[in-house]
Amino acid sequence: MDITVRFAARAIDAVRRVAAEEVLPRYRSVVALRKDDGSIVTEADYAAQAALAARLTAVEDVPVLAEEMKPQAQRGVYETAPRFWCVDPIDGTRNFSAGI
Repeated sequence: MDITVRFAARAIDAVRRVAAEEVLPRYRSVVALRKDDGSIVTEADYAAQAALAARLTAVEDVPVLAEEMKPQAQRGVYETAPRFWCVDPIDGTRNFSAGI
């Protein structure tokens, strides 16, 4: 698929909708959890990641490589898919969880 203005607009719309529907409603009511590697993750990360995966694959049906996936699953996408969506649902989860 060619990257066009229409394609980019659809991807941007997907991200905006997920932010409005999944991230903002959880802001300042966040419970931070710890991942296996000790980093922080929240319910908002998981909800946004799932929603982004659904919406972005509707824009272009390619795999999603996402921050909150298990490393083995990430490697599987990276090593086998010639093209994929790369998603970090909330960049700065520590600040997000602190209400910043």
